[in-house]
Amino acid sequence: MLGTEFAERRKKAGYSTRMYAACAIGVAKDTVKSWELGKRKVPKYAIKWLERIEALARKKGR
Repeated sequence: MLGTEFAERRKKAGYSTRMYAACAIGVAKDTVKSWELGKRKVPKYAIKWLERIEALARKKGR
């Protein structure tokens, strides 16, 4: 997954960079930003958390 796609999906789920980093996966905000800028590859665990968040958002009807 590309960083830009990751960023779009995170925003669609309703999470800011800080909220996603702290609440969802417990990493530094700067790490998430570096994924989105393409400086680092997005790890699989971050994608799984994003999919889980999207599923919860769909369930709640966002």
